Amino acid sequence: NKLDKETFFEVLDRLKINESNDKTLLESLEEYRWKQSLSKTAFSRKIGISKQTYQTWVASKRVPNNRVPQVASILGISEKEAYKLNYKKQREEVTK
Repeated sequence: NKLDKETFFEVLDRLKINESNDKTLLESLEEYRWKQSLSKTAFSRKIGISKQTYQTWVASKRVPNNRVPQVASILGISEKEAYKLNYKKQREEVTK
């Protein structure tokens, strides 16, 4: 199958997000937000939370468990992978 140019770049962007093994789930979500050129306010509205809630996520460097499936869907990754990424930094800090 041939992809049109727009679809090709959309797929490529999603693959790049999936390959980002060194990033946490929140870092991947922030990268996605930047690629979409969305402010924190606009992005938080899009996913159905307040800006303050999103800022709390950023400060804690993780996504609440009840929102991981939604974030996985936004990023185009499996829920299992999303949960792994969500706890990536914690696991790395414990093993140091």
